[in-house]
Amino acid sequence: MKIAKNILFSILSIIIGLLFLYSAYTKAFPIQVFEYTMVEYLPFSWVVASVAARFFIGLEAGLGALLILNIYGKNKEVLKVAFILMFLFSLYICYLWIKLGNNVNCGCFGDAVWMRPSASLIKNFIIIPAIGGLLHNYRGLKFKYMQVTMYSLAMSLILLPYILFVIPGNKPD
Repeated sequence: MKIAKNILFSILSIIIGLLFLYSAYTKAFPIQVFEYTMVEYLPFSWVVASVAARFFIGLEAGLGALLILNIYGKNKEVLKVAFILMFLFSLYICYLWIKLGNNVNCGCFGDAVWMRPSASLIKNFIIIPAIGGLLHNYRGLKFKYMQVTMYSLAMSLILLPYILFVIPGNKPD
């Protein structure tokens, strides 16, 4: 029974990880759409939106990869960050819904999947408890260099969008 439970939680972790990776991918191509969404819906300048877009894409990609690999860290940092991120995204979606109504694309999956705030909140209200279930019932993989692997992979994927999508600068006259 314990093996079946571990397999089920492992599959759940992979599914959530794939959602995070897909979300990062759809926001990254083209990244300008994600930047524009931040400038349009939030009080962000283009510079802040450019930096924030790359950070969130990298963070989602890093969390997604670690969830797929079932690597959560010694204190399950990956699950805790994923939980907090989904909660913050839900607050943002509530803000959109209140400010603009339910007939707007929340941008959760870029322009690849047009999603209303109500549908996105339902999605998040499924994902958040699923992450909570992993947090409280599944330890993930444990191995000697787990922390080094986790931080190395996370930092690499967080930095990758800054390398792939260089932020254009102003040229002096």
